[in-house]
Amino acid sequence: MTRTDPHPTILLADDNPALLEDYAALLSFEGYVVIQASDGAQAWQQMQQPQLDLIICDILMPHLDGFSLRQRALLEPRLAEIPFVFLSAMNSETIRSQARDLGVAVYLSKPCSSERLLAEVRRLLNSKAR
Repeated sequence: MTRTDPHPTILLADDNPALLEDYAALLSFEGYVVIQASDGAQAWQQMQQPQLDLIICDILMPHLDGFSLRQRALLEPRLAEIPFVFLSAMNSETIRSQARDLGVAVYLSKPCSSERLLAEVRRLLNSKAR
């Protein structure tokens, strides 16, 4: 499929409305197309978009958690290729290990600085482009 939009598309899923809006505004300001989801079920529905370049997801969300979303994504070849980022307040080594086992590209702790989030987004999208 040929891209018609030169700007990368990012799915941002978080059940905290303030964080969702803040991070979406930051990414949009940087020129990314941002699709928002406020729970896991919405995120799964939005993951069916044909032109996703990156998924940034909280772990604890209603209806479907971040781990379940990642597991579902791994079952679909197109989605399995999309870099997946966890952005979560859960910071135990057990949780981080589970994320690594699922091939999560980056695990960011909340609150995450704008600079760190943007640096990781740029790095992942540049790696994907190569």
